[in-house]
Amino acid sequence: MKNHYFFFQKYNLDFLKTVFVVMLISAGLLGCKKFLDIPPPKDQLIGKSVFTDDKSATAAIIGIYSNMMQTNRLHSYNSTIFTSLGSDELYFPWTYDPAMVQFYTNNILSDNQEISASWSWGYNYIYAANACIEGLNSANRVTEGTKNRLLGEAKFVRAFTYFYLVNLFGDVPLITKTEYITNAETARTPKAEIYSQIIADLKEAQILLPVDYATNERVRPNKWAATALLGRVYLYQKDWMNAAVEATKVIESGVYSPLPSLNDVFLKNSAETIWQLMPVDGYRNTFVAPSLIPYDDTQSPSYPLREDFVKGFEVNDQRVVEWIGTSVELGITYRYVHKYKITSGSPLNEYLIVLRAAELYLIRAEANANLNHISDAIDNLNIIRKRAGLNDLSKTLTSSQCIDAVAQERKAELFVEFGHRWLDLKRTGKLNEVVGALKPTWKPTADLWPIPLDQINANQKLIQNPGYSGN
Repeated sequence: MKNHYFFFQKYNLDFLKTVFVVMLISAGLLGCKKFLDIPPPKDQLIGKSVFTDDKSATAAIIGIYSNMMQTNRLHSYNSTIFTSLGSDELYFPWTYDPAMVQFYTNNILSDNQEISASWSWGYNYIYAANACIEGLNSANRVTEGTKNRLLGEAKFVRAFTYFYLVNLFGDVPLITKTEYITNAETARTPKAEIYSQIIADLKEAQILLPVDYATNERVRPNKWAATALLGRVYLYQKDWMNAAVEATKVIESGVYSPLPSLNDVFLKNSAETIWQLMPVDGYRNTFVAPSLIPYDDTQSPSYPLREDFVKGFEVNDQRVVEWIGTSVELGITYRYVHKYKITSGSPLNEYLIVLRAAELYLIRAEANANLNHISDAIDNLNIIRKRAGLNDLSKTLTSSQCIDAVAQERKAELFVEFGHRWLDLKRTGKLNEVVGALKPTWKPTADLWPIPLDQINANQKLIQNPGYSGN
């Protein structure tokens, strides 16, 4: 979708709020009827007129998820494909798309339209979440239970979006309200402050959200989704104790265990799914499958897996068998990501899984390894390894060996999913070592994406990241 909506638009605030929430409601209802059968509000206005009852208020939140899936930006295609091209997972052996070449060579230009789309859609999700929070806080006719759930969902969405913005771009403007004048002139906020807001939002979401899902398809986040993301955030902050605590809460909830077989992980009814996004059109289940899977086994994939990445799996790892495919074109063998397997719109058996339980075992393993609780760390790793058909690791591993084992399991389990590999290499200080050894075009400043040039032109307080033009 090339119709980008930029964050800094010089419109009247009330008009902007009206148009944006109507867009969300329309997209959410027309494109995603299975979320909840809710008619659009009769007057379709923001504020009191949108949040007049449970149905219309719920529609505003649902519209955000629909747009996440429709726009294919930041949280799905961009954070998955583009980060994987930049890391050691995927490669791009073609020249027909200069934007993709930029990601693969880690030489992204500040006027790259995919970068601009990631930023602007990210802030659109945040704007929508802020508008919903404000509307719900002033609503008098939304029932308390519904209001609490929707506030929790909005805070979760805001935290989730900021998590990716701050990890991809570094310091970014922290926007928690809908005032245009203030927002349009906001400078970049230090990363530590962004993380403080993320943690605060997720802690509030934990309190506000119930343990039960709003539907039977796990397409709206619950208490455990907020807890899972909070565990990840603590891990990234190297707060090992709290990371282990939050991961344990999700694991011991009993909702997501035992882990299903490899064949069932990415199905819409997977018992492992903590939060997923529902397809919103009739053309595809996810954006990921048709982007990664070739038309047939005689065609090359658009984004093949690097052969050295595939060779990095252990012998007999069944994830290679179940989650990696092979095609041959003109005598050249290609390997491709085959976690999602349905490229067309029918049947709708695969939803885009955003959070899943395996990550929580890996979070708890890494936290325990860094706390020198080696036996506990190995127990968690062995749960993941057993499903992959691998032998148990020995509990005699040293702390350093255990940490390396965690990195290997994260690499094998979470490859080409929502930027895990790219972000893991960056947060553990391995990005220069790993990617620098593979790509002669690598430079250390490529660990952050550039601030979009159009945003810098619109807001003079935005300063470009080091290593990019447009300061």
